[in-house]
Amino acid sequence: MVAKVLESVQCLPDGKELVRWHLVDDNYQVIKPVERFLRFKQLGGSAVGTIKRYAEKLKDFWKYLDIKMLNWQDFNQEKMAEFGYWYLTGGLLLEEKFASPNSEDILSPRNESTANLALTAVVQFYDFH
Repeated sequence: MVAKVLESVQCLPDGKELVRWHLVDDNYQVIKPVERFLRFKQLGGSAVGTIKRYAEKLKDFWKYLDIKMLNWQDFNQEKMAEFGYWYLTGGLLLEEKFASPNSEDILSPRNESTANLALTAVVQFYDFH
């Protein structure tokens, strides 16, 4: 499964626009646990840009779960450490069949602040659930 981040804009009765970010699967079905979390963050007053970044980091997390064939509900602290290392190093823990020159987003190392944002998004996602 390759998750995608999509934006939706809804016109409200007062003329304002409500911007939302969604994480969808290959069939463009909303990934419900992430959707509930993103709505919670939005209702809690998080900025639209923050919600977008969380959606993007959770997309990467969903990619990790898919590659490692893990269910999000079976994730634990040990796997969180593995995800953090995978994310920071650009996915170098992957088996060779997943790493290729065409998967730049998987092979590119990330800086610590980007990796910390991904870990923060995942931790808050689990705190919510």
